[in-house]
Amino acid sequence: MNIPSPRAKRKARIEIIPLIDIVFFLLATFVMVSLSMVKNQSITVSLPSGASAQTDNRKEEPLVVAVSAGNEIFLGKTRVRPDRLKAELSARAKAEKLSGVLVRADKSASVETLVKVLDAAKQSGLQKLGVAIERGE
Repeated sequence: MNIPSPRAKRKARIEIIPLIDIVFFLLATFVMVSLSMVKNQSITVSLPSGASAQTDNRKEEPLVVAVSAGNEIFLGKTRVRPDRLKAELSARAKAEKLSGVLVRADKSASVETLVKVLDAAKQSGLQKLGVAIERGE
């Protein structure tokens, strides 16, 4: 006589519903983290505002030069002396094969420093020059 076991013989199953929940959770986490990441290539400055501000949708990222409120010049996050700016811009542009520079000048920085930065960028061979501003009235 064959007595059946109290444990029925069942095949192992892969439950798809918990798997879908985990995948959606990971996807939502990835989206939220990627949206919160801000590409900050320079020091934090208080930008002047202007009504004609536009969003730049170029694929090529320009070199970022920041001018602080104390008229200090930064290439990325590295402080650069004004007499070395032209050489640094030229070397970085050649190394990264870039043709543009974006100047993020604090609104209390002097115009003279801004002009020196733009002049050094032009002399170093960069063709596309831009000044960052915030959208305002």
